[in-house]
Amino acid sequence: MAETRRRTCRYIPRSWSEVTDLALIFWIIRIPVGAFVLGFALLCLVPQAQDLLVELIESCWRVVLFLLLVFFVWASSTHYAARLLLDTDDRFRARVAQQRSHFIGCCETWIPRLLGVLTFVAVLLSAQRSINNLPDIEDEGVISHITAALRWFQLLTFLVMAVFVWYVVKRKSLSKLRPFRQLGLKTGFVARLLRRLGIQPKLNPDNIGPLMLGVVFVLCAGILMSSPNRVADWFPRGLAVPLLLGAWLPFLSLLSGIGRHYRAPVITGVAAAFAVLTFLFGDNHSVRRIDAAHELDRQPDIAAMPLNRAVELWIDANKCKQDPAKCPRPIIIAAAGGASRAGFFTASIIGHLLDTAKEKDPRLDAATVAKRLFAISAVSGGSLGGVMTVAALARANAGGEQSCVERKPTLWYGDSINNWRDCLEALTAGDFLTSVAVESRLSRHGALRLVAGSRRHAGKIVGRSLRPIDGGQQ
Repeated sequence: MAETRRRTCRYIPRSWSEVTDLALIFWIIRIPVGAFVLGFALLCLVPQAQDLLVELIESCWRVVLFLLLVFFVWASSTHYAARLLLDTDDRFRARVAQQRSHFIGCCETWIPRLLGVLTFVAVLLSAQRSINNLPDIEDEGVISHITAALRWFQLLTFLVMAVFVWYVVKRKSLSKLRPFRQLGLKTGFVARLLRRLGIQPKLNPDNIGPLMLGVVFVLCAGILMSSPNRVADWFPRGLAVPLLLGAWLPFLSLLSGIGRHYRAPVITGVAAAFAVLTFLFGDNHSVRRIDAAHELDRQPDIAAMPLNRAVELWIDANKCKQDPAKCPRPIIIAAAGGASRAGFFTASIIGHLLDTAKEKDPRLDAATVAKRLFAISAVSGGSLGGVMTVAALARANAGGEQSCVERKPTLWYGDSINNWRDCLEALTAGDFLTSVAVESRLSRHGALRLVAGSRRHAGKIVGRSLRPIDGGQQ
């Protein structure tokens, strides 16, 4: 007990000098710390990201790929980057040699390890948030099945985290094995490259760590800089999170180390350079405008519709123009924002309204309710649900039957589409965010390709999933 207390005290600062040592360590490894804080906030604090793991657990290979990405891309990069930043900092190494403190020695060893482990903790907490966020729905057994799958996912994540802890603790011993020594000898160019940049590890002059960071950066950054829509197909939603968090960590850590070595604000300078280039050559936020007349084969009416005209059209649709006092009550939908989750919930509620109206009044059916729908006022993600609803209602037949033709959508939780709620949920269950999140090109044309690709993606969803209007072309 006394030995445990003595070891624990090594990690507790007992003087102002040790407090400044701890602050210095966090300042040197500020890039890995910042990447972890960003990932923790995204996975555990952002409401729109609480359901990322629910979709992930539906596929075993996606769970395996996600944990491999967390292990090698996020956790290992965080640990190695923090370790190398402390090993290569001349002023920090001089301070360690001068003080010869057990506290600073223990902190520089375990803080990088702790940062790597905390990435798995963030995933575990995110899974728990996903469980707590599961709604009460009528489908019997769905919630219990998802909860059990998330519990197994947590167990598997904990086991992978244990493997990671074993690896970082035994890393020095593993580096002495013959395969790792031979790999280190064959990758001497990594050390030569670091020396040219003025960086050289003082404690562990091996090449495997820097090589791993370089490989992660080249592969992940290369993937992210390819077509964003293609990346969204390869790494949809949850799979893209560790990729986004770990891809730029090696490069930014390298800039941070160079800045510490030359005592210059390199990262700030690079950010300022990009700002100047954006000012000179323009940003990549241009939106592609279409020729509406060419798309519709007619000149569209772009004039704002007065409220009185909208009321007249609604009265005509409900056939009560002769006696407006007998018109039914209008239905007005107000939808809040909240990314694609808001769109899904908006469409789901409207679908539920279309399906259950007959239970309240036998005279009502989906077609009658659709005619009573006067307006949908929505912002941000809620607008997506409104647009999908309008597109689906425009393709419904005279009897008001749901207009989806794709019977087994891939991202929706149900097995088959049987009613309006199923149809609208299936339409809005698509991945509309990953391609935007991974877009990292600096060229002006990159944004144009992204906008065009996103528009094509939404158009494919509507065109593939809904029947044609009036039996004609979509």
